[in-house]
Amino acid sequence: LGTLQGSVVAMDPHSGSVIAVVNPSLGVEHAYQPCSVFKVVVAMAGLSEGVITPQSRYNCAGGCWLWPGHGPIDLRRALAVSCNPYFEWVGERLGYGKVQHYARLLGLGTPSGLNLNQETGGVLPPYVRPERVGHLSSHAKGVATSAVQLGVLISATINGGIVYTPQLAGQAGFVPRPR
Repeated sequence: LGTLQGSVVAMDPHSGSVIAVVNPSLGVEHAYQPCSVFKVVVAMAGLSEGVITPQSRYNCAGGCWLWPGHGPIDLRRALAVSCNPYFEWVGERLGYGKVQHYARLLGLGTPSGLNLNQETGGVLPPYVRPERVGHLSSHAKGVATSAVQLGVLISATINGGIVYTPQLAGQAGFVPRPR
């Protein structure tokens, strides 16, 4: 990263083995607003709860980073272009209780169990007013995660839903630990 502030976590999504952590202080001990990465949580919650299907369409007619809006958009495209109104719509249909539940299932809001000291648990708000659920669902306003927690979240997305406890370990004798 040179002189840039940041962290990188490389993790095997099929075992939880942490291959590398660049700048552990920022990647393990501190939590930051995950912004649009949180849309993955909202998408999984929406699919799991039957609120949306991959083909569910929403008409993004403005209020998005793309000034005129994206027009009719489905989940795949909404993820690809990070369409804020689509995820606001899904989050509002779910309600915060469901969004929070899936965020916790995917490893957010609590330490991941990584075998390093001083790991942060991040922040998931205990309550969000109904009129603010959409903004949280598209921007993660009020949520804070570590880079390791995001590694766990993306790994579970890649491997079909298994949330592993991340572990720094050599390959000899390594045993994956599903949570």
